[in-house]
Amino acid sequence: MIDYKKLKISDTNRIKEQQIIDQIGQCIDDGLSWIFNAGAGSGKTYALEQSLKMLLDKKGPQFYIHGQKVLCITYTNAAADEIKERLGNTPLVLVSTIHERMWEIIGPYKDQLMKLHRTKLREAIIEKKEQLQEQSWAQAYRNLSEQQKNELLEKINSEHVRDVFFQVCNSKAQTVRAAFPEIAEEFPGLMKNIGNFTKIIRCLYSINSLAKALDKTKRKTCPKVKYDPRLNTDRLSKMLISHDTLLEYSYLLISRNERLKQIICDKYPAVFVDEFQDTNPMVVKTISSIHHHALKIGHSFLVGYYGDIRQNIYDRGVGAKIFQLHKGLTPIQKEFNRRSSPKIIGVANLIRNDGLIQQSIYEKFPTSEILCEVCPATARDEIVEKLCDRWKISIDNPLHCFELTNELVAKKSGFEDIYDFFKNCRYYKRGRNYELLRDHLLAQDETKLGDVQKLLFRLLDFKKKVKNDKTSINNLLQISRVHPDTKSKFNIINIRALVDKLHSLSGETLASYLEKLFEFYQLGDDLYDECIRYTIAEEIDSLVSLKQYMLECLFVNVDDAVLTDLELQDSSTSIDNFLNIKMDIFECWYDFINRTDKKSDIIYHTFHSTKGLEFDNVLILLTKKFGRDKEYFSSLLKTFPEKIDAKYDSTEIGAARNLFYVAVTRATKKLCVAYLADEQEQLSDVELQLGSIFTKVNSLT
Repeated sequence: MIDYKKLKISDTNRIKEQQIIDQIGQCIDDGLSWIFNAGAGSGKTYALEQSLKMLLDKKGPQFYIHGQKVLCITYTNAAADEIKERLGNTPLVLVSTIHERMWEIIGPYKDQLMKLHRTKLREAIIEKKEQLQEQSWAQAYRNLSEQQKNELLEKINSEHVRDVFFQVCNSKAQTVRAAFPEIAEEFPGLMKNIGNFTKIIRCLYSINSLAKALDKTKRKTCPKVKYDPRLNTDRLSKMLISHDTLLEYSYLLISRNERLKQIICDKYPAVFVDEFQDTNPMVVKTISSIHHHALKIGHSFLVGYYGDIRQNIYDRGVGAKIFQLHKGLTPIQKEFNRRSSPKIIGVANLIRNDGLIQQSIYEKFPTSEILCEVCPATARDEIVEKLCDRWKISIDNPLHCFELTNELVAKKSGFEDIYDFFKNCRYYKRGRNYELLRDHLLAQDETKLGDVQKLLFRLLDFKKKVKNDKTSINNLLQISRVHPDTKSKFNIINIRALVDKLHSLSGETLASYLEKLFEFYQLGDDLYDECIRYTIAEEIDSLVSLKQYMLECLFVNVDDAVLTDLELQDSSTSIDNFLNIKMDIFECWYDFINRTDKKSDIIYHTFHSTKGLEFDNVLILLTKKFGRDKEYFSSLLKTFPEKIDAKYDSTEIGAARNLFYVAVTRATKKLCVAYLADEQEQLSDVELQLGSIFTKVNSLT
């Protein structure tokens, strides 16, 4: 690894860099909000750190006297931890992810949250009722008279019928019919197609639970709305909201309440946002509404955004739209790069092509090399082998391969079987859901994982923590959520018994581990039960119910189509096979998500998973297609010879440009871009296109 402290920076460059930081200091003095938009490796986190220090130097005593704090919003918990470490122990700065901070701000406004939740419940009920009126699977229900509909509701709403339904709803048609002889006799048309029947009953149950929740919101004893960070989807009838709804409620509550805006800007006179390009637009709109209200009433409120528009690689990030959603920001740019060699910086400048031209801040940089190769797809392994030899690759000097094929990354990282299971699930074969698979399974950010994947991750994380002797009890269950009767059992004897029981959990496969885990569940040990409930965060109390949950998420509740008995059986079998995968393969996946992969001479990454990282030796493997877009990178390459301004990019080309830019700028010293052409592509055409970017670059062969 490069020791950057030994690299020399000229006095001229050091002064210029300080002048850029001083621009932020001037904004602080003038009470102006700013956006620090700088390229890869420019030291954005350093600029953020220095900005916070300047603000505290100038206004810290004032903040302390008035009981005010500065908010620093980060994209991930890892980024929050890094900034906290850099700042040291200061009580004047609150560093956290946006979700954690937003809930802290709006959580106390219980009545206003309840009003928003009522609206959400009403909308959900209307949506479900529209399904019964419009969807083809509900035709048999529409054929019933109003009296028959009421009689059906009366029958299915008994606790016994409901329990039986959820036990058999994903079983064969014959089993479902046998479970409801009275309904089959009284409503024969309704059970003619069992798949449609189960969809209708599920929809009616959903309407009923939502309606009951809506009715409860009008009572003083109603449970309060809560945000649960473990969930990716709402549990509206249980008064639980997930990430996106939290941001939605935050915007609606804050933007409509001028008094709340004033309270926020008085309590938090400055908000800094890291990696603004990946921030949800709803967050930017919320901050903008507070900022402009503060200007209107003459209250001091500073906003500082830090990031790089060209590193916006997630569809849900605000990207360049930030200038439309938050107007009046002072732009500040930085042209210096503190990471990569001048050669790599030169290539990156040509790729981004938006006027931001970087240069190395150092006088001399260690020897670097850029290679570019256009070859048939069959030469992939040969390219890797030659690079390993040329760059003397070893465990201590690894090669980092950026792959476009998620399947290959999973295979090379040791969890191919897990990837194959999800790839073949019905959910990821429908429409554009295929494109979600990368983030749902391979995102190295827990909040992006799919519902099932996140549950599995929590279980694996629980297993990991149990085996770590340094894990506190509070890390295994959230004590603040524990019922007072359970808290009373927190004594040395019970805790020792809990630890012994947790340590006894084991299994060669995930299924065998879960069988052991559920064997002790709901047998009277409240502490153990609380650990499991907190980890699972779903109404799952056995291996059977976990399989049902997976079946419904990944196969049944996918679209309006109805599964045949054979499809249901095949789906159940695939889940059984999946859960019987060896535990060490699941642990490979867990390590990949946590970026704690075992040491190797060759390490594989998806392009997206490299965001924020840097490596000495990088191999980027390009093909013309990405996902289901058959011309993803080939369309981008065609813009290179013409030097088309990035602002004229189509949405698709802009996304490809950003992703390629992020990949290239992960390299510090050595970079090889290998384009693997298919049989229909002319190698000479691709060489010409890449040659306009990789000028004076050697070929590997």
